[in-house]
Amino acid sequence: MNRTRSSTLPGVTVITLLVLKMKHVARGLRLLPVLLIASLVASCTVITSELEQTPEEVAQVQVAIKSALIASDELQAAAIEVAANDSVVTLTGFVDSAAEADKAFRLAQENAPAHTIINKLETR
Repeated sequence: MNRTRSSTLPGVTVITLLVLKMKHVARGLRLLPVLLIASLVASCTVITSELEQTPEEVAQVQVAIKSALIASDELQAAAIEVAANDSVVTLTGFVDSAAEADKAFRLAQENAPAHTIINKLETR
């Protein structure tokens, strides 16, 4: 008879511990949405700060594109302005043909692949 009691007693203890553990799990599950939202907000902040460029990096993008335009024999780069900010490069000015506008656009894409290129070049 003692054996029966001693074998059921550990079973009752295990069940009691499981019930107590489930209460802690249930309490933890209530915090889960808060933790998920907090981690998402934190990761968005990191991503945003990584996307922002310093003025020096923006200038490097402008110089790289302008240099490529000047190096091209097909373009009169002096008539093309390059403006850049964090993620957008805008080409403005005048070219002699649509083919020149396309060439300038392609050169900008090659030299700033992570940027959106806006082509506002006008044909004379």
